[in-house]
Amino acid sequence: MLRPSRLPILLTALTPLAASAHPLGAHTATLFEGLLHPVTGLDHTLAMIAVGLAASRIRERGWIAPASFMASMLAGLVVGALGLVVPFTEWAIVGSVLLFGLIVGRRGELPLTPVALTFGIFALFHGLAHGHEASGIGFDYASGVLLATGALHALGFGLARLVTRSCGKDRVRWAGVPVTIVGLALLISG
Repeated sequence: MLRPSRLPILLTALTPLAASAHPLGAHTATLFEGLLHPVTGLDHTLAMIAVGLAASRIRERGWIAPASFMASMLAGLVVGALGLVVPFTEWAIVGSVLLFGLIVGRRGELPLTPVALTFGIFALFHGLAHGHEASGIGFDYASGVLLATGALHALGFGLARLVTRSCGKDRVRWAGVPVTIVGLALLISG
């Protein structure tokens, strides 16, 4: 069991790991760097958890929304690794946190097609950022990014299921409030 008094020690020990998520120099990024990268930025982490939360609120074939995100993110990762620079990429990523929070917070059942398309569009920007920030990406790095992203989607989906079982289906949408607030704060601090 982790005692609160040991938290600073743990965070200090993990600091070098977080820094390795943004490799410097010309080497091929590793599977570990790919796994770590999506969880080192609050914007990426919250957006990906929100995708899982939203997927739980789609009646049928909700898995298509996270699959759309992951496929588009992979395309963006490849394009970013090739060096294509798209203006306002960081603004789109931060904006996605705000937008995804609003989607999660929407009343009623979420419509599959517009949600999956929205996730797919913004995932391109997340992928571009991952591709730009890693030098020499390859299969290992891309696999790590996809695995971590899928795990964050699954975390959001699992949290939504837990909330649904304990508090009721409509309560999941309230998880969109903190995501929206953080997205707004990130945009403002920009």
